Amino acid sequence: MYKIFFAFFILFLPFNLFSQKLSNGFKDFKLGMSKEQVSNLLKKSFDFDAKREEILSIRLEPDTEIITADGMGFIQIGYFHFNKDKLFQIFLKIDEKKIGYYLLLKNNTERFGNPKRLDPKSASW
Repeated sequence: MYKIFFAFFILFLPFNLFSQKLSNGFKDFKLGMSKEQVSNLLKKSFDFDAKREEILSIRLEPDTEIITADGMGFIQIGYFHFNKDKLFQIFLKIDEKKIGYYLLLKNNTERFGNPKRLDPKSASW
């Protein structure tokens, strides 16, 4: 009985001690924000070019819009997807010339654990 308890304790203790909560956004951009809040943050952000912000309306689904913003630094472009004026998805395309896939994979694995899906060109958690 003690061996089973000890094995259980050893196997699951690291998950509780070293696990981190997933972020609910990127820097000041948080899921659930309104389109106006995100637009105002884009104008102040050093990660995006405020002059190049574009709003695309998707006609396939009503009440769905995407704000695209050219990135600066290691972000090439950012897509902020809204449904009924609430941010529900952030997609950032990373400039591979400035930050490598291996470094990104290594840092995210250290922070969030092993990815659920992994292949030579992408990983998702």
